[in-house]
Amino acid sequence: MKTRIAILVMVSGIFFSANVFANESVRASRAVSRSVASYLKENLDYPKFALDDNIECCVTVEITIQENGSFKVTACNCVYDQMKKEVASNIEKLNKYQDLYAPFAGKKVYLKLIFNLTH
Repeated sequence: MKTRIAILVMVSGIFFSANVFANESVRASRAVSRSVASYLKENLDYPKFALDDNIECCVTVEITIQENGSFKVTACNCVYDQMKKEVASNIEKLNKYQDLYAPFAGKKVYLKLIFNLTH
């Protein structure tokens, strides 16, 4: 059985809205968003409990890049609460390329992560 995680860069969607306040973080460029999406696709594992329970779903996330280049999940949505918590936690643990993302501190990335089981 193969598992697959597809990640889509969200151009608009659930979390997309105009920045109303001057102190609000700014959306990352399309290039940064694609880079983060690629990084997650290569490094984010399908949660074991979801494999065991044959769970397929999507998780939408808003990620804010921190000053040190790490990721903070500032919003997350999924029909499975456990999946939402696990995916957010796993994203925040990824820190292999912090130096690469540090120049983009404060930027927000919006992604839709699709978890599919394929036979």
